[in-house]
Amino acid sequence: MRGMRVYPVGSHLFLAAVFVIGIFAWPASGTVIFEDDFESGNLDMWTVTGRQLGMANVADVVERNGSEMGHLYHQGFTGISLLQTFDYDESLAFSFDFEAEVSGDNYSSGEARFYFLDSSENILGSAGYIKATSNYVFEVSNPNPEIHIFQIAEGTGLETYSVTAQELLSNIVINEDLIASVILRFNAYGSVNHTDYQADIWVDNVSVRTTPAAMIPEPATIAILAFGAVMFGKRK
Repeated sequence: MRGMRVYPVGSHLFLAAVFVIGIFAWPASGTVIFEDDFESGNLDMWTVTGRQLGMANVADVVERNGSEMGHLYHQGFTGISLLQTFDYDESLAFSFDFEAEVSGDNYSSGEARFYFLDSSENILGSAGYIKATSNYVFEVSNPNPEIHIFQIAEGTGLETYSVTAQELLSNIVINEDLIASVILRFNAYGSVNHTDYQADIWVDNVSVRTTPAAMIPEPATIAILAFGAVMFGKRK
């Protein structure tokens, strides 16, 4: 019949496959909850806490390797922190650039830690994600090393780290139904009141977003869509 274009059956099936895969393989970017690249030159998006005992404590923004970065420096006992709180969602994902330099004959550290809170702001549990330490043996000093997903070595340099809320929760035992919020906290810490022990950490490109799971259709749904795509091709 004139005016009707005929395609081989194989072409129909190919088009159908492309159609179905295109629908369900399209990447889900999620929703951005929070971002800070520190190019503002300040820490207005963060809460600064710590600074105990009047030792050297610094929380500022510095230029390093051609970029503005959040910076924490602590010398001596206890620590200083940057933190931000987010409403809890099971699909939360966190990423940031992080570098730490720690020194001392006893124990100093730089780390990123996540705290899970209930609706009354009680801490249900926490999970350390990265930690750089001096003179600290995890297996001996920490009876539960599994709560630290991994330890970074001194001098690693600025690296990008990413973790999801579900990965963090797989390392601690708490009731997820009670979680109302989560705190992302960067810490610089020293365990002795002595000026020879210090910790520096640098943070950049912090991003928090939701990452909805990709839609996975039932087999019957795939068949229906494929059949519809084929019939659509035949009518062309």
